Amino acid sequence: MNFMCSRDGTYWELTTPKSIRAFQIQHIESFLKQDFSAYHCQCFNSLRKLGVADTHQIEGDALLSEKDARSTMYALCRFGFAQMQSIPRSSADKMINPKSIFAFRYDEEAAIEGYRFIIGEHARRYLSKISELHKEYEQNEQMEAGNMTAAKANEKKEKHLYYFNASYSKALSAFILFAEM
Repeated sequence: MNFMCSRDGTYWELTTPKSIRAFQIQHIESFLKQDFSAYHCQCFNSLRKLGVADTHQIEGDALLSEKDARSTMYALCRFGFAQMQSIPRSSADKMINPKSIFAFRYDEEAAIEGYRFIIGEHARRYLSKISELHKEYEQNEQMEAGNMTAAKANEKKEKHLYYFNASYSKALSAFILFAEM
C-alpha cells in the first residue's frame, strides 16, 4: 500500500512484513516498560537508533547516568535484546592490566528471538499452571456434592482457570506472531 505524506506530498510504502516488524518492536518496547522500567525502553530505542554504541553514547542519547545506562544495557544483553563486546583500549592493555571499552550492538533478529523465547517461557508457565489447576479442580469435584467448602473451592478454581486460559491464549498468540516472521 502507498500512502501520501501530507507535509510534502511524497509517498511512503506500507507492506505487511514492515507492519508486522513494527508491531513486534512495539511488543518488545511495551514488555520493557511494563516488566522492567522506562530506562530499559529508552536504552533499547537509543541502541536501535545508533546501531553500535558504547555506554557513554547511550548515556548521552537516552539521558541517563552512566551507572543506569550500564546496568540497563547489561540487563538488555542478558535477555538477548542487545549484544555486548569488550574492546581493549590499546594493544598493550590486552596483556597488562586490561582496561576495556564495552560496545553494544543492536541486532533486530536477535532481539525478536530473545522476546520470542521470553514469551514462549511465559506460555509454558501458564500451561503448567493450568494443568495444576485442572488436577486440583478434579480432586475437589470428587468431594461430596453438598459440601459447601468444596463448592467454594471449585468456584475459585474456575475463576483462576479462566484467567490463566485467557493469559495463555494471549501469550500463545504473541508467540505465534513472533515465530511466524
